[in-house]
Parts: sequence; C-alpha cells; structure tokens
Amino acid sequence: MTRNWGKAVTAGLVGTAVMTLVGIWIAPLMGMPRMNPADMLAGAMGGNVLLGWVAHFMIGAILAVIYAAVAPALPGAPAVRGALYSLAPWLVAGVIMMPMMGMPVFGGSGRRDGEPDRPPRLRRRGRRDLWPAGARGRDDRTGALS
Repeated sequence: MTRNWGKAVTAGLVGTAVMTLVGIWIAPLMGMPRMNPADMLAGAMGGNVLLGWVAHFMIGAILAVIYAAVAPALPGAPAVRGALYSLAPWLVAGVIMMPMMGMPVFGGSGRRDGEPDRPPRLRRRGRRDLWPAGARGRDDRTGALS
C-alpha cells in the first residue's frame, strides 16, 4: 500500500487547527474550560508563545504521519482504527507529557479534596498561570478566583 505522506501532514495540520478551535472557542460555549495547548507548551518551553504554536502543530503533523504508518496494521474499519490509534496519544499525553509540564497525571482529573489546585512549577512570572480558564483556581497576583 502506497502512503501519501504529504496528505498525512496536511491532515494532521488541519485536524490540529480544528481541535484547537474547538478547545479555545467552542469548549467554553459548552461549559468546559478554555483549552489552549500552545500556551501550555509555551510555558513548558520558556514562555515563547510562538514556539508553543509551532510545537503544537508539529505534534499534530507527527501524530498524523504515525497514524498513516500504523493504520494498515490496526484491525477494523477506518473509524475503529482511528479510535484505537487515538488511545495511544491520549495515554502518552495524560501519563507522560502532563507530568513533564508540571501537571498531575491526566491533568488532575482524579484530584482529591484538600490537594493543591495546581503545582507551583506551572506559574509564569508576572502573568496568570497556564491552566485553562475556569480551571485556574486563584490568580497568582490578586488571589481572586478566576
């Protein structure tokens, strides 16, 4: 089977753009916190937002190329193969990437009462922290709930 790697990269960039738009603009309309992964990546890479955006889209393109490479080996119809593949990036993000950026495993979704809202490593100097709006807890500067 011949793979078109250019189409895979394009699909990854388009998919990343769509999911980013959903996280930034659609999620808050559905009562979920605003999610900007580029800001979170930027914080983990020294605060340069442009680098965060570049890294975010590079990750999307790389994940699409990996899917193009492994999809023929996965069982089931295309939708089943996509769903099966999606488990790998989800696990890697929740178990490895989030803790590397100073967040709890899976973003702290299993946090117990009395545990801190967020680790201090995520705070930026002079700016709000990196957690999505609505999930921030208290503003580092004013102490107000956000």
